[in-house]
This record gives sequence, structure tokens and C-alpha cells, in this order.
Amino acid sequence: MKKRSFLTYLNLSIVGCLVAFIYILRNVNDEIIFYSAAFIVIVLSASSIFIQIKRYKLKAVIGTILLGLSIVFVVRASLDQRNNFYLQGVLHGYLPSASLQIMGKEQYNADLAKPTTMQGGYSNEVRTTGKFYPSLPYHQSEAVLVDRHSPENNSVSYRFIFKKPYTVDNKDVSSKWCIVWGVCSYFYNGYADINPSTGKVIGLKIQYRDIK
Repeated sequence: MKKRSFLTYLNLSIVGCLVAFIYILRNVNDEIIFYSAAFIVIVLSASSIFIQIKRYKLKAVIGTILLGLSIVFVVRASLDQRNNFYLQGVLHGYLPSASLQIMGKEQYNADLAKPTTMQGGYSNEVRTTGKFYPSLPYHQSEAVLVDRHSPENNSVSYRFIFKKPYTVDNKDVSSKWCIVWGVCSYFYNGYADINPSTGKVIGLKIQYRDIK
């Protein structure tokens, strides 16, 4: 009876830690806290799997599968978040304290962060670093923060969103429209071109999209 009680408490602890991990993943931008939470969930889940297989054998198949899926989820989320932390570190000088999530990655000099050549006349406006051009709410208006593109530069391109409120040119570039909780479209996308050898930022821009 005591063994069953211990296992029950252990599994309840795993559920609680998994919920906390998901909250941290979505809301906390701290590497130490994130990896600590991931480590705790993995260790507790692995311990529970070991105990169930040892004590109950085939009766623990369902629980073992669920716990195994939890470990896979945490490991996958940790790998993705590692890339997010990397991008945040590289862009820290231009987007300090920004909480970013990578949505796509392109190899082979895609140069997604290059300034877009706008169609139409905007003779009364001048493109200025860090300012949206053309003026919002023009679809695909963009704020270019870095533009060092040249044929000699190799680059890897990232598309990302801002997970938490962040201001560029007096606009909250984390603005989004949600159908239900967790299913959202973002008004702004960020693009970064980075030299994979040196880590130097070649291009960086924030682009507005009218999704309504």
C-alpha cells in the first residue's frame, strides 16, 4: 500500500511540474529556471517509469507511454528553446531583453531581413533606421534595424515573433489576434540574417502584416 501511495504522489508531482514547465516555457525568459524545470520533469518521469516497470511490469504500459511522451515533449521543447535563447543572445545588442520564438529558419543566404523594395510612391517619407516605413498601418511596413548585406556575407535567416510585449518605434510588436487560447496570429514578424561562422548580425528587421 505504501508503495502505491508513493507512486501516486510521484505521478501527481510530475503532473504539477509539467504544468509549471509549460507555464515557464510560455511566460518566463530565464535559461536557469527553464532548464531546471525541464531537468526536474525528466528525472521524476524517468524515476516513475523505472518504478512502474520494476513493480508492475505489463500493467504499467499505459502510464509508461504517457510518461515517455512527457519526456519527449520536454526534450523537444528544450531543444527549441535552446535555439530561441541563442537568437536572443545574438540579437541582444539590438533587441535587449526581448523574449523571442523562432518560427522558421532558412539556410544558404536567403537574406530574409533585407529591406523590401516598396511599390508605389512614398516621396513624403524617408526610410530611417528603427522606424517603420512606410507609415503604419501599411501592409508589410517594416522597421529595419540592421542592414549590412553584401555578396561576401554568408548568412542563415531566422523568422521570429515576440512572445512578450516589446516596443519598437512606439509600437508593441508582440501584438496578436487569437481565435482561442494558444491559437494566435501575430501582426509583426521579425527577420534576422546571421553569419553562421562569426555570429555577426548582417540584417535585422521587424515587418508588419495586416492579418484582419
